[in-house]
Amino acid sequence: MRTLLVPLDGGPVAETALPYAEAIARGARSEVVLLTAVDRQHSSGVHECWGLGQETAWARSYLEGKRRWLESLGLTVRVEMAFGPAAHCILRVAQRLEAPLIVMAGRPPRGPEPWSRGGVSMRVVEAAACPVLLVRGGGVGSLDRVLLPLDGSPLSLTVLPLARDLCLALRARAVLLHVVALGGLAAAAYASRGYLAESLTILQEEALAMLEDVAEDLRSSGLEVETRVAVGHAINQTLQAAQDTGAGIIALCSHGRSGQGRPFMGSVAQAVLQRSTIPCLLVKPAEVAASSSHS
Repeated sequence: MRTLLVPLDGGPVAETALPYAEAIARGARSEVVLLTAVDRQHSSGVHECWGLGQETAWARSYLEGKRRWLESLGLTVRVEMAFGPAAHCILRVAQRLEAPLIVMAGRPPRGPEPWSRGGVSMRVVEAAACPVLLVRGGGVGSLDRVLLPLDGSPLSLTVLPLARDLCLALRARAVLLHVVALGGLAAAAYASRGYLAESLTILQEEALAMLEDVAEDLRSSGLEVETRVAVGHAINQTLQAAQDTGAGIIALCSHGRSGQGRPFMGSVAQAVLQRSTIPCLLVKPAEVAASSSHS
């Protein structure tokens, strides 16, 4: 995490990403890049009557103020300005900076609204080739625990390197979670309760063994790690585990697999991102990230 890209638009919601960026940058000794996009086609409020020169001057002054504040906290900071639609500018700068971590605030889409229509933050999450930490508006919660839902697939495990670095930077405990989805096993209950109970026990034992293997590797890096196995609906159990453990961040692979073999971004990760009240770190596997960067 050598570089953190923090998009700002001058509003209070976007600025809720700053405390998270500050905490990560301090622990990881990252450079913070503050970015504002000037887009005359989507100006609003007082900016609507400004000319390009006025809006550019305001944006530069705003960024410089935030830069001075973060530098007073001992961080290394620089500012970037880009011109055009915000999501396009963020993605373009992120690509030029060679895979930074984007730390940004935003609200997920509600109800049945398509994933790609959830505003700037959702478009960035969907299209970025690099990881994105999506922060919710509001105060900063405790950052001493990071929840990692893992389904055991190679894709889901690609979140581990960045999650490990994040935990080290924040001095946070990693909480590994596997949810045993009932799925087709529920039907077996009608035929034999004993079969269902035995199958669940086997699945839970296998899940715990998988998590302990991952935990052992993370502990060798100096992390504190705990493991949890839950039974039920993956989305609900993930959100419940975040609440029960007091996790400050949920780290997800955005294209793993759910218990039914569906793409993780299309089911579990998307729903967790939509419903979570705490920040979510979205990490894409290398092959998916490569295709996103060329789309």
